[in-house]
Amino acid sequence: MRYAAIILGPVLCLVTTILVGQYAMRWLFAYRIGETRLEIALFRRIVVWRLPFDTIAGVRRVSFLETLPFGSADTLFAVRLGNRVWGECVLITLKRGFPRAVLVSPDDADRFVSEARKKLAQSP
Repeated sequence: MRYAAIILGPVLCLVTTILVGQYAMRWLFAYRIGETRLEIALFRRIVVWRLPFDTIAGVRRVSFLETLPFGSADTLFAVRLGNRVWGECVLITLKRGFPRAVLVSPDDADRFVSEARKKLAQSP
């Protein structure tokens, strides 16, 4: 019985941490598409990063497996500002500067990508 508690305790702690990360982290980061830029906001209020559309080279949806270490060369050195543990992510590739890639995880990745691409097409 004691050995079961030794094994079960850390397993339950890990599962709880993953579930909290998956569902509670959505309050941490929010992503907004404005007229001239993408914004990443902390606690849905404090804008921590603005990405003007003229600095963005591309936006595409990537799978969870591609975000893992060595899953894709594009995501290996990306700044990860996701708000969940697993799920579909969006890779934002920048034209210049460091970092060259940013990973975000909006609630609806497909809609986010299509809206961002429309704004990118409209920007000079």
